[in-house]
Amino acid sequence: MMNELPDRKTAVRIISQLRAGVPKPEVSTVRFLHVGRDKWLEGIKWDINNACDADASSLRFVKGYYGDGKTHFLLMTMWLALQKRMVVSYVSVEDRSQLRSFDFELVWKSVMQQLATPESGGEPEGIWGLLDRWCDSIEDIPLALESIDCLTKLEPNFREAIRGYVRAHFEGTDKTPYQQWFQGDPVRPRGVKTRIDQRNCHVMLRSLALYDPEV
Repeated sequence: MMNELPDRKTAVRIISQLRAGVPKPEVSTVRFLHVGRDKWLEGIKWDINNACDADASSLRFVKGYYGDGKTHFLLMTMWLALQKRMVVSYVSVEDRSQLRSFDFELVWKSVMQQLATPESGGEPEGIWGLLDRWCDSIEDIPLALESIDCLTKLEPNFREAIRGYVRAHFEGTDKTPYQQWFQGDPVRPRGVKTRIDQRNCHVMLRSLALYDPEV
């Protein structure tokens, strides 16, 4: 999947990163360095299109030795997902023991901090980046709060956390407790009755996937 470079500046940036030995290219430029793995990418494209068109989900495992290009392939997957206006998150777990013991707080916080969107160019902006950009686009605050109340498919505490974040944004009050809550920290901001933990994380993640502020 070769693509024509958009400008000289991008080419110089890529070459500079290669010279510096940067092991992880930018999501926005990874396609310019990609060669091969066509069948793998076709499979991933099918999964992404199916998720968008049929509201489905999929789980894939990528196995390979050191230097086989796993990171590069995953970045290509992120780039393809961003083209479909999906939200992505890249989390690297260096210590295998973290996965075996499933350090929930660490993994969940990393997922929330590494959230990226097409608007961010694939660079991490976190859950607060998504919420702040949406808040900045709101013109009618009462209508926005009313629309949040109508999102009955969301987990009630997740919905209240979004509502509280929006109110704090426009009232100029502290949004930090809500940011901490979304990251899985042991806090309970105003209106929220429980924290995110191993027992409810799948429901919270589903709420995040379902939440669409433009609806």
